[in-house]
Amino acid sequence: MMSKVTMVFGAVLSLVGLGAYFEADHRHITALIPTFVGAPLLALGIAGQKMEQTGPAMHAAAGVGLLGLLVSAQGLFWPRLFQERCEPDVQHPKRGQTQGLTLILCGGYVGLSFRSFLRARLA
Repeated sequence: MMSKVTMVFGAVLSLVGLGAYFEADHRHITALIPTFVGAPLLALGIAGQKMEQTGPAMHAAAGVGLLGLLVSAQGLFWPRLFQERCEPDVQHPKRGQTQGLTLILCGGYVGLSFRSFLRARLA
């Protein structure tokens, strides 16, 4: 079950990243960050479907989801943390929307993963 959820979240995050990249006037590789999280999730979901035991793939997917959650939270709440990488004169109006959507999606996925792991442990 969780492998299908992982594939859906991976596909949605990949589409969010591709949409953000191709919709932007000033294209930058960082617009693809949701895709960099979504593509591995999609691959791990497919791997989980093929494997007899889905545990290792789903644990790795939860780690990828947590990484996506942390990266999007940093970008949304502390955008100047890595000051030397920021372009102060360039406005990116869709950046906050993309980071917020990535934060919500990754947070939801990590929450579902935690619930799934907890249920498996209690069973």
